[in-house]
Amino acid sequence: MSKPIKPKSRLSADHRVIARILELSHGDKKPSEKKLDLCSKVFSNAGGSWYDFFEGKPHTVKLLKRVILAVDMKEKLDAKKKGRLDDE
Repeated sequence: MSKPIKPKSRLSADHRVIARILELSHGDKKPSEKKLDLCSKVFSNAGGSWYDFFEGKPHTVKLLKRVILAVDMKEKLDAKKKGRLDDE
């Protein structure tokens, strides 16, 4: 008897990859769809190719990780700024 197949929680492969990197490297277990979309768009706009990523090309993998880090840091900085502005 085989194990039941679990449906994917994310519809697209790019969102699954980005969500997994955020979970493992940044501790973000439930990133928003908005954050995943932003990471994917920034990656593509920076010259990243999902084809190259899934082929395992190192420069593309590195680019994706750098994009995710930048988006995550910007989100955290924006949250800090918002918190400071709310306190004033």
